[in-house]
Amino acid sequence: MPKSDRLTPLIPQRPENEKVWMVRSSAGYYLPHFKAAGIVAIGHLDVFNFANPSSTLAKGELDLEFVAGQLETKYERPKGTVSSHISQISQFCSDMNLGDIVVTVNSASVLVGRIAGFPYFDGSPVDLSNEDFQDDPLSYQLRRPVIWGPAISRATLPLPLERVFYSHRSVFEVTQYWDYIYHLLFPAFGYKNELHLSLRIRQQSDIRNVDIVALLSILQDFEELAASMSGGEPPDSLTVQAGFFSKGDIWPKLSAKEKKRLLYLIVAGFLLCGGEIAPLEAWGLKVGPFKFKGAIGASAEAITEILKSAKEIMDKRNGNTAIENLQLDVPSIDADMIRTPPTKPTNKQTILLVQTDGEQTVS
Repeated sequence: MPKSDRLTPLIPQRPENEKVWMVRSSAGYYLPHFKAAGIVAIGHLDVFNFANPSSTLAKGELDLEFVAGQLETKYERPKGTVSSHISQISQFCSDMNLGDIVVTVNSASVLVGRIAGFPYFDGSPVDLSNEDFQDDPLSYQLRRPVIWGPAISRATLPLPLERVFYSHRSVFEVTQYWDYIYHLLFPAFGYKNELHLSLRIRQQSDIRNVDIVALLSILQDFEELAASMSGGEPPDSLTVQAGFFSKGDIWPKLSAKEKKRLLYLIVAGFLLCGGEIAPLEAWGLKVGPFKFKGAIGASAEAITEILKSAKEIMDKRNGNTAIENLQLDVPSIDADMIRTPPTKPTNKQTILLVQTDGEQTVS
């Protein structure tokens, strides 16, 4: 076996500057078009036809003050509508960054992706018509490339997130709900010095308090075990965000200041889903919803030890009974394509936002 004792868990690590955006067009009708074309798009500037090569968009410079004036005077749009649209255009072109999470919805589904490039104008229609279906093609001209991940049923959304989607704006930021999005997609993820687990109660009948107490006690014990085995200080308390009702969510947030402690937490936490890790392979390991990559080598003994200790905790707390009663589960969606942000844009920058006084803001 390799001598290295390093093991890198391939769980998503959320960047600290990552934002989350909602982009919706025509009440969600164009969700399939977004996915098929690998884009998000809005039609707030279509009246100017900037996608035309002979348009007045000289050298790609987009003057939003001029645009606002034209919308109010030439096209007689209400001032409030113009102000809202200009704000959304600015967000779409300037505030969205490469790798940001983007979400779009229709009445049935939520589609999650990552911004993959710069904004651009394109008048080519996205037409999904076939011999059985006559489509209303997407013709919105202001677009951004997107790497789309999975579609999620809206029936599974937590209520606070569902309420956000009632907004009528086409573009708005929802970064404050980033953890809801991640919990829907990933069994586990890291942020700063914490490991987040996404647990789901599938039980249909009433939940017993004794099962919840057992589960929380197991999580606390796992956290203390990981701290002791990694040589770190034990945590002061366990943080859990949860909806303790039938078919609810339990989202533990565990302290993981060292990479070794993070590993131990993942290995122990996997037992919550009734998993077993065997055999341990020298290079690369996949266990249930968790993926690992790297050289296990000398750390195989440490992993075996924590598995043994974690199983003792499970037995002491009647963990298997609690898991069975709660029908505990984790997300099983294939979200590998958006697990990490893209590092390079898929297109070149062609739009430059400018102000009337000449000051430029790069989108």
